[in-house]
Amino acid sequence: MAYHDEHGECLVAGFDPATGNHPLRVTEKGAVVMAGRTVHIPLFTVPGVSTTLYTTADALGTQWSIVVPPSGFIQTVLGVDLTDQGVAFDILFFGEDFTGVADNAAFDLVDVDWRKFAGHISIAAADYSNLAGEQVFTKTNIGFLYDAPLGKLFGQLVTRGGPTYAVDELKLGFTILGD
Repeated sequence: MAYHDEHGECLVAGFDPATGNHPLRVTEKGAVVMAGRTVHIPLFTVPGVSTTLYTTADALGTQWSIVVPPSGFIQTVLGVDLTDQGVAFDILFFGEDFTGVADNAAFDLVDVDWRKFAGHISIAAADYSNLAGEQVFTKTNIGFLYDAPLGKLFGQLVTRGGPTYAVDELKLGFTILGD
């Protein structure tokens, strides 16, 4: 038996109407989509961001972690820059805890921690939408595959410009599709 969602897409084997999980679905156009549970990590303040001028390749804030399914995809990254800087940065992800780099120091990770590196997502200056006194971005359809055996992804930002932020005014959030 086939189930159809509110958009007319055919949802096949494994659809659970009670939870909304549909690990395998086929759209009306024949595309196969696989995903488990969707996890929304709401906007959080990037810890440790200081008011001192940064330079390119500095650690932007301190290490943080998010609770995630043990494996999956980061589908969306969103952010709010309340200081209106709009400067590019990279989000570095690690599948295990690592020795974070001090805020505003050149990002030079301890060599042994690179074994834990899971990849990165770049946020470009062009990704921002400039509002009256802040800037926002939403980067979608990323498909960043990760493996986090401990159920946590660890991360830290690296700036690609020379911003000056106010404390607690850089926020990140994620949408994750767990396996």
